[in-house]
Amino acid sequence: MIAYSRVFVNDLIKKANADEIERFVAGAVIVKDDSALILQRARADFMGGLYEIPSGGVEEGESIEDALARETLEETGLKISGILYYVSSFDYLSSKGKKTRQFNFLVKVDDGGVKLSEEHEKFAFVKQDDLDAYNITPDVKEAIESALNRR
Repeated sequence: MIAYSRVFVNDLIKKANADEIERFVAGAVIVKDDSALILQRARADFMGGLYEIPSGGVEEGESIEDALARETLEETGLKISGILYYVSSFDYLSSKGKKTRQFNFLVKVDDGGVKLSEEHEKFAFVKQDDLDAYNITPDVKEAIESALNRR
């Protein structure tokens, strides 16, 4: 993991553009004690039933940091109070077939309970040793493990 800085994020964006990435997604790794927050996607949605970290697309004219805060609040009801580290990124094809890169950050959130949006059915705070019990992609699992090992 790399300590967060706006300059570093600008470099990530330049590299993604050079790699012809068409869409950016911001992902938040939220850690409480020694567990990370995961959300189960609504079964009727794209990749339904899969567990993920709070994440979502960067809108036109929006910074990655602003998208990170907006999506985290929309999906969990939690407000980001700080971005601590850049954790990782991974690429995938979106539901519309666009080359997408998800940038993941370890974040600090204000105290409060999780309030899910309609996009998700369940949530859990999961210890690293228990991640294999959940339907989670290797890329998301790696991001979570990296963040938990950094703490």
